[in-house]
Amino acid sequence: MTKHSFLKHSRALSSAGLQWGVRAAYLLLLLAILYLSLRGSPSLREVCWLPEWLSGWADRHGELRTAVPYCAAGLLCPWLLTRNQARPTGRSHPMIEHGRLALSLWAAASLFALLLLTEGAQLVLPNRFASLADVAWGALGIVVGVAASLGLRAVGPRRGLELEREGS
Repeated sequence: MTKHSFLKHSRALSSAGLQWGVRAAYLLLLLAILYLSLRGSPSLREVCWLPEWLSGWADRHGELRTAVPYCAAGLLCPWLLTRNQARPTGRSHPMIEHGRLALSLWAAASLFALLLLTEGAQLVLPNRFASLADVAWGALGIVVGVAASLGLRAVGPRRGLELEREGS
């Protein structure tokens, strides 16, 4: 194996590992959203695995706290479903960009469905209540996260922030 092919192979492994890391982070985030939304108490101070500063902030900010995990999930959406398949010139094919946008919108719609599901489930949970403000803040978080992520993906290759490049 030559030095060039070794570097190419190690970059491919690194990119694949990063892609799986993004998927794992997304899955953990979705599980945390489900758990925290469906547990018996809305107070997050009782959750032992959350840092005290985070649970204290979340308990003080009511519905606004709903936007934060959905924004984080929205940030991961464009990197979750597609790979950055760039041409040797560094520019992506227009169909890949269109597909990435469509998949990102599909993922955002799935996040919105999760938001509606968890808020709807709170209607039947004791000590919990559904709130339209939670739905609005969660939806805003999804929109901000996906928009910021798509913006980063658009600007990233020009600024050297590209995560993966096939064929390099």
